[in-house]
Amino acid sequence: MAIGGSVISPGDIVIGDEDGVVSFPQAVAAESLEKVKAQVQREADTITAIREDRYQGDEEIPVKKGDFWRRPGNVPHTMRAGPEGRRVLDVFPPPPPEYRKPGKGFGDT
Repeated sequence: MAIGGSVISPGDIVIGDEDGVVSFPQAVAAESLEKVKAQVQREADTITAIREDRYQGDEEIPVKKGDFWRRPGNVPHTMRAGPEGRRVLDVFPPPPPEYRKPGKGFGDT
C-alpha cells in the first residue's frame, strides 16, 4: 500500500499524531525506540535549561561561518576555535561592569 508516496508493507508499524505520520519496519522498532527515547531526553534537557535560564549548560555548540548564537545574561561561556582559528564578535548590551575596566573581563588565562 502507498500513502502520500510512502510504501507501507505488511507488518510495518505506523504511528501518527498532530505533527504527522511515520512508518517503519518492525525489524528496526527496538533501535528506533532507543533513538526516540534519546531524543525525548534531549528535548526535556533543553526545556529544563530554558526554564533555568541556561540554554547551553555544559554542551558544546558547534557554529559555522555566519551563524548567530544567543545566550542569556550571566551564563559563563567560552569559545574554542579549530586549527585555522576564528573571528568572534561577542556583543554585550549593555557591557557587563568587568568589561568597563581596562584589562578586565577577558578570563583568567
